[in-house]
Formats: sequence, structure tokens, C-alpha cells
Amino acid sequence: MTRAEASTPVAIVRMVSSPRLKYPHMPRTLSSRRSVGGVIGSVLRHGRDNGKLAQVPKIELLKEADPRSGFVEQADFEAIAQHLAEDARLAATIGFEVAWRVKSEVLTLTWDRVDLAEGCIRLDESHSKNGKSRRVYLNPATTAMMAAQRSRMEALQQKLGRIIPRVFVHVEPGPWYGTPLRGFDRAWRVACEKAGYPGTLIHDLRRSGVRALVRSGTPETVAMKISGHETRAIFDRYNITSDQDLRDARDRRAQFGHNQPAKVVNIAR
Repeated sequence: MTRAEASTPVAIVRMVSSPRLKYPHMPRTLSSRRSVGGVIGSVLRHGRDNGKLAQVPKIELLKEADPRSGFVEQADFEAIAQHLAEDARLAATIGFEVAWRVKSEVLTLTWDRVDLAEGCIRLDESHSKNGKSRRVYLNPATTAMMAAQRSRMEALQQKLGRIIPRVFVHVEPGPWYGTPLRGFDRAWRVACEKAGYPGTLIHDLRRSGVRALVRSGTPETVAMKISGHETRAIFDRYNITSDQDLRDARDRRAQFGHNQPAKVVNIAR
């Protein structure tokens, strides 16, 4: 395809909306492809303004799908977590508590970014999706779980005779023994089925974490710093409103009315 052919309206729309297989450099998600479409539009307008293009072709972008609404409440999570091994349970707990991405941010933790005395963990720029470092504090129960994980890793180091820098590694004897743990999808799926929540995704923990942070009274600007969301639009997609939230809002509004002092206003005639 020539450059001229690639810049026709039909070719541009096809590129923005077609599968990644056909265009390997095109972003995987629809929202990202819409962003690419916006960039292409800006480039075309720049070409028109500089006399390189007679007119800007109209680009019809696909409608973005509604965000996934999967989330779990505290009791739901605890029911699932009890069916996970200790290391997977810790990783899932951190993801649920601070709304971090389990696979790319929690499982990649190294011990030099864990401070057990302060009960905090750090995410460096190389493992953060937005390229910015983060520092969060864990609650005492999760910090205790992290200390127990440290003890298990120290015992494994003694057994293997080498330093293990990663917090999460494979602990089952076999070819992956002592190597970094990159996921536990199957274990998570089995745990969800045993707990009665089939179909719940690991990434639902991030949505659940954002939702819990906001409803706990954490200011949204602070919650965004913890979760790593840079834009309000994406943060709002994770801050899911449930039917119970709407019922709670009704009750708070009703209580607010009852708590208001009576005020009589005299109207001059």
C-alpha cells in the first residue's frame, strides 16, 4: 500500500478499527485505537494547514464499549482468597487493597522495594504503566502477610543457595522452582469457582480496589495517586457504581433532610 493509498478515508478507518493481527503495531484495545484515530486526525489537519493536503477526510471512529463492571466486595474477596495459596493470596490482597495491577505491578515486586518496618511498597518507573513511581502503605494485616512471605523466601534462599530478589516466585518443585511467578490465572479461576464467584477476573481486583478506596472516604485525588490513574476519565471507569450505592445514596439523602433544622422565613406582604 502506497502512502497516498494509506491516507484515504477508507484505509484510515480500516486501520483504526481492524484487528491487531492485520496491523501488528496498532494498539490492542478499542479505546487506544480511538486515540490513534485522533492522532491521525491531528496529523491530517496539520498537513492541510501547511498546504500538504487539500482537505481532511472524515474519519468515523467506532463507538467505545461500556466499561466492564465486574468487582468484588470485601466479603466476596475473602471468600475467594481463602482458596488461594499463601503467595497468590498475598498478591491478590495487595491488588485488592491498593488497586494495583496484579500481573505487571504486584507480581514484579522485588524485596528492595518493600519496607516491612514502615509497611510500605514502592513501584518504580520501569514497572509502572504511566511511567511514574508510586509509594503506598499496606494495612497491618497485609504487612504481616508480607513478613511471612519474606520468611518463606529466606528459607527458600537457604535451600537453593542463592539470593531471590523477587517477592513472588514459584515454590512448587519442578522446572520453574524458584523462578519469578508471572501469574496464577488457573489458581484464581479455581478459587473463584470454589467460592461461588465464577467468571471473576483478576483485573476485577483493580476495579474493586478503586471502588473501595473512594467509598472508604479516601479523597479521589489520593486514590488516583495510589492506583496510578492519571486521567479522571479512566479513573471514573474503574469507580463502579452498584445498585447498593444508589440505595445508600437514597438513605443518606433522606437522613440529611431529617437532620436539617427547621427554618421559618417570614414573607413580607
